[in-house]
Formats: sequence, C-alpha cells, structure tokens
Amino acid sequence: MKSSAPPPNRVEQDRIDRVMQMCCLVCALHGDVRMRPRECHHIVRGNKRLGHWWTIQLCTGHHRGLWSDQPVQVAVSDGRVAFRAAHGYDDLQLWQRQQVLLGLDDALPASKIYHREAVA
Repeated sequence: MKSSAPPPNRVEQDRIDRVMQMCCLVCALHGDVRMRPRECHHIVRGNKRLGHWWTIQLCTGHHRGLWSDQPVQVAVSDGRVAFRAAHGYDDLQLWQRQQVLLGLDDALPASKIYHREAVA
C-alpha cells in the first residue's frame, strides 16, 4: 500500500525502532519467539492507514503470507475476519496489547479522522 503520509516524527520512529527489534507479534502470541525477518505493518481502517503510531511488527508470513515454518498460517493480508478467527485478535487489538506491554498509551483514536498532532 502506498501512502502520501509524511515520514514518522521522532516519537513515532522511536516506537517503530523499538518494536522492530522484537519478534513477530503473532508468532509470539502462539508461543514462537524465533527472530524471523519482520516488516512494519501499518494498521488500516476505512481504507486508510491510522498513522505511524499504529504499527505492529509482523514476520513476512503473518504480514504478506510468505510462509516458512509458522504454526498458524493466516496473514493479516488474508483479511481481518480470517486473521481474527485464526489468532483471536485483529491487528488493532494486538497493537493495544503491545502498547500495554511497552508501557505506552493504548487509547484508540476518537474517530476515523486521525490527527498526527494528537500523538506525542
């Protein structure tokens, strides 16, 4: 997905750098903490990215369906309903759980209009 969004600000980039050093969030959910190649997944709602703050780290399998040896092979690219059925959470719920683990604000945006200034 291409985006015309501005690059992440310092706080957003620090968070992205921090989570990208962790294993795939979905693999970890299933008890597998091996360090496979990861990609930064921007959470999308209403066909729009929520912004750089709303990202999670996913292996290439759970992001784009490029599988190696993951035990549960349903990717976020397979659709939110299939993803949630396979893993018990959608990507935004996983983001909230990760925010709590990181000690960061897990509040969801108030509306479908996401203002970059609100994240600081």
